[in-house]
Amino acid sequence: FRVADFMEGESMRLADGLMASSANIADYAANRYGVRRDSIHVVHCGVDCEIFKPLAPGHPRHRRPTILFVGNAVPSKGVWCLFEAVMALRARYPDIRLQILGQSDQMEPLRQRAEALGAGGNLEIVGFVADRSLMPAYYQHAHVFASPAYHEVGVANVYVEAMACGCPVLACNTGGAPEAVRHEESGILVPPKDI
Repeated sequence: FRVADFMEGESMRLADGLMASSANIADYAANRYGVRRDSIHVVHCGVDCEIFKPLAPGHPRHRRPTILFVGNAVPSKGVWCLFEAVMALRARYPDIRLQILGQSDQMEPLRQRAEALGAGGNLEIVGFVADRSLMPAYYQHAHVFASPAYHEVGVANVYVEAMACGCPVLACNTGGAPEAVRHEESGILVPPKDI
């Protein structure tokens, strides 16, 4: 770690120019490595809007309320918090569905917990989607995209992909997420671990 940290810091201090994918990362790098913050240009990532776009008029979303999670389904990405929130919403929306795209060792425990709650039909684990051309349809048909990572250092592309497809986003109000998601405009920002 010490060698890598030294090399990264020296590279930044000696670079002719610096770029970060979020202001949050730029702030961290400036503080960590003692470089001037105004020397770091922020260039947010984009998505291909020919591929990631809203449904054509007249094409409805799923009839069933669908919450979509895309990513590494580990606790720090908020997948368990999201799961518990969806389970709590079952009282009001009995047919609600949490659709998870991604992989991790949490899939089987999530499935077991859903079964134990009698909610096996409310959880759909799709797994890793290798064919990226299939991704827009998942965003387009979901009612909400939720990725409540406790601290997403940069601006996760999944937020931008969801918004490009016309899907509102739920994210945590930490890290780089607020750089992409405007609270109550393009989505909702919540505190980490707030079921």
